[in-house]
Amino acid sequence: MKKVIKDREEGKDGHDLSLAKKASRSVIIGEDLYKRGFSTPLLKCVSKAEAEYVLQELHQGACGLHSGARTMATRVLRAEYYWPTLRTDCADFVKKCVSC
Repeated sequence: MKKVIKDREEGKDGHDLSLAKKASRSVIIGEDLYKRGFSTPLLKCVSKAEAEYVLQELHQGACGLHSGARTMATRVLRAEYYWPTLRTDCADFVKKCVSC
């Protein structure tokens, strides 16, 4: 995604149309990729390892509520994080939780 955005900034084109649409909803600030939303703030796109840490902190951390999958996905978005498999990862994480 970062490559597509950088190519568009440099005036190069030649990427798939659907990928170009996704890239238009993203912005790079510094070295970080952010997803733009219509009515939401910029959401930081995180890697799989970072996503696992975010899920663990929001579910079991100091402010953890051991909430369900939908509530947890909403809390992740409120914390301004994003990754493509957010909802399924939340559901899988809640299913694996022994306390719940």
